[in-house]
Amino acid sequence: MKILLFTLLAAVVGVIAAGLVGLLLPATRTASATREIAAPPERVWRLMTNLAAQPTWRPGVAAVEVLDATPGREHWIERPLSGPAIRFHTERQLAPTDWTIAFSGPAEGRWTGRLDTQAGGRGVLLNIEESSTVRNPWMRLVARLAFDPQAFVDTYLGQLAAEAEKSGR
Repeated sequence: MKILLFTLLAAVVGVIAAGLVGLLLPATRTASATREIAAPPERVWRLMTNLAAQPTWRPGVAAVEVLDATPGREHWIERPLSGPAIRFHTERQLAPTDWTIAFSGPAEGRWTGRLDTQAGGRGVLLNIEESSTVRNPWMRLVARLAFDPQAFVDTYLGQLAAEAEKSGR
């Protein structure tokens, strides 16, 4: 009986401690990166905005369910290979240079991509900024341990560049 009581007490203390640590962590995390992509801006834009095709070049995405494909009003659900589904919708789109999307799921936030055409139109400089907020302090701790927004942005840029540049060969 004492072992069960101590185990239960340890579990309660652990949950409380995790919540306190989560409260001390910032709710919002940001990431940004810029990459030069040696591909025409139209190709890069097409890859970014062709939602249904993203699982073909983003290995961590199992599926994308497009709910509304109207340009500038897109709504979709991204289903990663691991983790919960994430809902997205376009907030602002100025083709082919600016795209801001909002997302919700375990975190909520905003992702903005800006393309600047390089000399001769044969490449782009793509800047991505992402901000995500986890309101629940216990989930905030889990997110801190399991998800790195900077690594996500860097990986996305690398995968997009590889696909865009591959298409041009």
